[in-house]
Amino acid sequence: MSNKRLTAVWDISIQKGNKLLALLSLADRSDDDGYCWPSHEDTAERARSKRTYVLKMLAEIEADGEIYVHRRGGKTNKYLVVVGMNPEEIKTAMKKRFGYDDDDAAEKVAIIQGCQQNGHVTSTEQVGVTSTEQVPVQSTEHEPSLNPKPNPKKDSPAPAGKAKPKKRDERLDHPAIIAYRENARLHVPVVWRDEVIETIGGEDKPWGELVKLWVGKGWNPGNVAGMLELFVSEHGAQKKGKTETTWIQHPDGTIEKIEVKR
Repeated sequence: MSNKRLTAVWDISIQKGNKLLALLSLADRSDDDGYCWPSHEDTAERARSKRTYVLKMLAEIEADGEIYVHRRGGKTNKYLVVVGMNPEEIKTAMKKRFGYDDDDAAEKVAIIQGCQQNGHVTSTEQVGVTSTEQVPVQSTEHEPSLNPKPNPKKDSPAPAGKAKPKKRDERLDHPAIIAYRENARLHVPVVWRDEVIETIGGEDKPWGELVKLWVGKGWNPGNVAGMLELFVSEHGAQKKGKTETTWIQHPDGTIEKIEVKR
């Protein structure tokens, strides 16, 4: 048990009700790095909820950027309770607990920060402020003169024909991505496309049915993490014995499709 993580959850987290209980349960099981690996059954019992609902709650907490979930394809997930941690602390914990290199850890920390910034901030160190007081923003633009002189370089339109069209992401043609798009009426976010393809594999039909059921219940159709969690709990990860497809983005922006047989 980490009093440090428990205190941070009590003081900073925006979760309420059973979601707060679920997050407190993880914090109670974690060390000072926020690291823990309780079963869904354990978290459900301590959060006074059913297992299926706990999966949904944990996915929503993850979407808020308050936990990081290290999925292991059919095995018990491992977690980092990152409430109150700054980016460097999260990065260090990921490298220590999951063996990520600097680039992988930095990429995942950036995703967590994006989730936090979309909803709330869990650590003042992450944005460099020391209070909740609003700071007025002063404009750095000079007041234009009454008769401004035209600036040909600034005001003329960019020459036509120089912009290179972006190459279409081939992952959009994967059956699992198509099944999500047709049933959720949304595109899979870029950061989740590889995870969806690797987890679902060729099982796009049950995946599509799960997405349709999820949306039909009125749950957030953009919660890809929650859908994947539920799919793995019911069907398992579809990785072994199949051809895995991945995409590599080169520095020039082109995307290369690579297939690997496992």
